[in-house]
Amino acid sequence: MGAVCTKDKSSTAVKNENVSSLKKGNEDKEEIHGKANSENEAIKESKKNEEMATKVNGHASRKDVDLNNLKKYSKEEVESSETLMIVDGYVVETASFKDEHPGGSRAITQYRKKDATLMFMSSHSDKGAEKLLQIVVGYVDGYPNVGEKVKDLL
Repeated sequence: MGAVCTKDKSSTAVKNENVSSLKKGNEDKEEIHGKANSENEAIKESKKNEEMATKVNGHASRKDVDLNNLKKYSKEEVESSETLMIVDGYVVETASFKDEHPGGSRAITQYRKKDATLMFMSSHSDKGAEKLLQIVVGYVDGYPNVGEKVKDLL
């Protein structure tokens, strides 16, 4: 005698739920993997920018940053970066400094991707300006009088 097959609607529904759960789990893993790749790219970009800042500016304070030695950025490039901000036309790398910032990392995180000139000028002294010049990696193309306000703090 042959086997009899019966279709149980509840077991089919459970199987469909299990398949949906597996698909959802795979989608979640892909999303997490994508975020990790994005974070890795941001870290690589940050390290490259830090190396450039050290090479161009050294570790001493400098009143005159030579724009000819700096990378030219568009405002859109800064806005799409996870680690850059604009201060007085300078593009600064924030990743390595945010945790040691005397005003806290939140202040840095809040202004990444933005022009933080007004905030910077209203809350920093010559020491802040000196540190800023150490982490400059470029300047914003078309920004008027790059660095003039920062130089006035020195």
